[in-house]
Amino acid sequence: VKLIYETKYYSHLGNYVGGSSGSILCSDKEIYGDAGCLANPGNLFLAWNMRADDGRLVGTGAYIARLHLKVVVGKKTATNITRDLLWGVRRGGNNGINLGDILNEKKKK
Repeated sequence: VKLIYETKYYSHLGNYVGGSSGSILCSDKEIYGDAGCLANPGNLFLAWNMRADDGRLVGTGAYIARLHLKVVVGKKTATNITRDLLWGVRRGGNNGINLGDILNEKKKK
């Protein structure tokens, strides 16, 4: 089983930001471990490092992700799809929430 992917990312205005392409085999141990993709049947995960092609981090805003996926089993193409998705990116000094702090504040009141 082989996953062939191509990703393209655009700003909300339609300007090209970056993209990548490649392929992943079900037997890639560095991705799936010794068990291969059978350890996680039916699920595939791709992630964006939120960087433009020149290496800089993208800014806060809405981005359009165009994903083209092709799954090949043996010599037969099982899936060949293209999807457009809308993703939001938030940048800032503190993007996380510490739930312990919130719970402690409620206890004080």
